[in-house]
Amino acid sequence: MSTGKNHRGPAPAAPSKLADIEAKLIAFLQTAKSYLAHAGVTVGVILVIIFATAHFKTQKRIKIAGAYAELHSALALIDKVNPDATDSEVAEIVGRLKNIIETSAAVAVVPEAKFQLGSVYFKLGQYKKAEAQFAEFLSEYPEYPPLTTMALMARGNCYFSDGRYKQANELFELIASDQKVLEDNPVVTAQAKFNSALCHLFLAQYEVAKEKLNDILAGDNSKAIEEKAQSLLGKFEIFSPEELMETLTISKVSE
Repeated sequence: MSTGKNHRGPAPAAPSKLADIEAKLIAFLQTAKSYLAHAGVTVGVILVIIFATAHFKTQKRIKIAGAYAELHSALALIDKVNPDATDSEVAEIVGRLKNIIETSAAVAVVPEAKFQLGSVYFKLGQYKKAEAQFAEFLSEYPEYPPLTTMALMARGNCYFSDGRYKQANELFELIASDQKVLEDNPVVTAQAKFNSALCHLFLAQYEVAKEKLNDILAGDNSKAIEEKAQSLLGKFEIFSPEELMETLTISKVSE
C-alpha cells in the first residue's frame, strides 16, 4: 500500500525571465537618477520609489522561483527512494527537504516539502517516523487541500503497513465518510473504502469486510477499485478465511 503518486506543486517561474526583468529595472533606475539630476527632485523621487517597489517584488519572485526549482529538484530524487537506498542518498533527499522547510522564501512550498518528507520515510519502510511526520503536517495544515486528505490517507497507510489496523481503519473511514472528499475526488473515497475493508480483513472481521467490498460494488466508484473489490470477494469463494489471510499477508509483505 503506497502513499500515492507524489503531489507536484506548480512549475517554478523561469529564473532567467526574472533576471531579465531585474536588468530592465536597473536600467529604469538609471533613468530615474537622470530625472533626479535634471528634471527636478519630485519626478526623480517618484521614479526611485517606483523602482524600489518593483525591485523588491522582483527579488521576492526570484527567491520564490528558486524555492520552487529546489522543491522540484528534490521531488525528482524522491522517485528513486526505496528501502535499498544508501545512507548518502537518503541523507541528500532528507537534507534537501529539511533545508526547504527551514529556509524557504516561498511559504507555499513548505507544506509540500513537509508532506514529501513523510513520503520519503514511508518509502524507506520507516512507518512510525512517516506517521509522525504526516501527523505533524495535519496538525499544522488541517485544511490545505488536496494535501490534507492525501496526508490523512498516507497516515492511514503508515498505520496499516505497521500492522496497526484499528488506527488505520479509523482514518480510512473518516475519509470515506467525508462528503466533500466524495464531491472533489470520488476515487479517493473509493480507495478509502477498499482500504477500510482490508483493515477489517486483517482484524479477522470477515463479514464486515465483505459488506464493505459489496458496498463498493453497489456504488458509482472507480472501475479499477471495483475490480479490486470484485477480485477480493471472489477469493472468499475459493479460500477459507485463514487461507485468504495467509495469501494477503504474503502479498502485503512483498509490496
